[in-house]
Amino acid sequence: DGPKSDTRLFSYASTWAHRVGALDAAPAFIDLSGERPASTGNRALTLDGLRRFWRDPIKSQLQLLAGIDRSELEDDANRDCEPLRATTDRRERIEWRLGMAALEAGRSELPPTMPDGLAGTGAFAAGAIGASAYAQARGRAQPVLAMAREILGAGARRQAQAVAFECLGMRITGTVNDVLVRADGRCVLLGLSMNRVAEFRDLVPFYLDWAALKLSGIDAEGAFLEFPDKAKAPRDVPLLESIAAQSPEQLRAGIGDLSRQVLDCAGRPLLFAPRTAWAWCSAKAGARWENARSAWEGGNQNTGERDYAPGYAELFARALDFLDGESAASRTFAAACLLVAGVLDPGHRVLLADLHTEAA
Repeated sequence: DGPKSDTRLFSYASTWAHRVGALDAAPAFIDLSGERPASTGNRALTLDGLRRFWRDPIKSQLQLLAGIDRSELEDDANRDCEPLRATTDRRERIEWRLGMAALEAGRSELPPTMPDGLAGTGAFAAGAIGASAYAQARGRAQPVLAMAREILGAGARRQAQAVAFECLGMRITGTVNDVLVRADGRCVLLGLSMNRVAEFRDLVPFYLDWAALKLSGIDAEGAFLEFPDKAKAPRDVPLLESIAAQSPEQLRAGIGDLSRQVLDCAGRPLLFAPRTAWAWCSAKAGARWENARSAWEGGNQNTGERDYAPGYAELFARALDFLDGESAASRTFAAACLLVAGVLDPGHRVLLADLHTEAA
């Protein structure tokens, strides 16, 4: 018994008695003691593939390298069933879709009732439950729309941009979808994080899109809003300035470093849990490991990253205490954090700010 016990897994059957403690004694799932040669057979990368990997590196490695797919164990795995809750699925990006539709239609206010086009998508439950979910989504999306209109002005429209650039001897191609074109023809790459502070899961994909646009010769401005508190308006992300200030040479080197991690992970696993890594990188030096452990393990009714359904993180890091600050696993995790923080914020003005102070 313990803080992680799940009563649904309890059994009185003596058949399973011999398994007690077996999971605690299970060996580590990944081997960090040595290094196998990285695969060189397929060095093709796409922008979409890079984005998917860096949104959840642990999930991506388990799926790509070990063939482990736990999608059926998701909390809401039955995506083909009608929603029955007065909330919306965060993956549907409802606030973004509502705000962008109103922006392109030239509206300053979202419609009070659910638009017909949205009602038929299956994103909302039917009847009063769906109406309640829409009212909540509308309340969250209205400040987003107001801020977007302030940034983009009237008449902005969404226009995806095809990109292609050279990196590590490869030609990387793809499409950047979240680009809006102002009435004066200027492009803006717009990012948004709803209901939580933006962190690596949001900002590394945004960085990849930004670098792809710039390296493809597409002139664009950047804006990233976070909306961590439902009672407050969106606010600018401090890290945006560090990303937008980078030269093409820095962007090419940065996207090369991120790409190399993807190509090499078969031989050298990447120990990088995005939320935990963000806690480590954004804390002061003396609190770094403590903050990271809190993000990983959770507490005070907050779910830790290791317990995110459907369990990729806990499986990947099984039997590894990579947050003790002393072990080889800790050094591997810290090296990954330093690399990603250095790509997004080379001057360390926001992430690992003590390194900027030492350099000064």
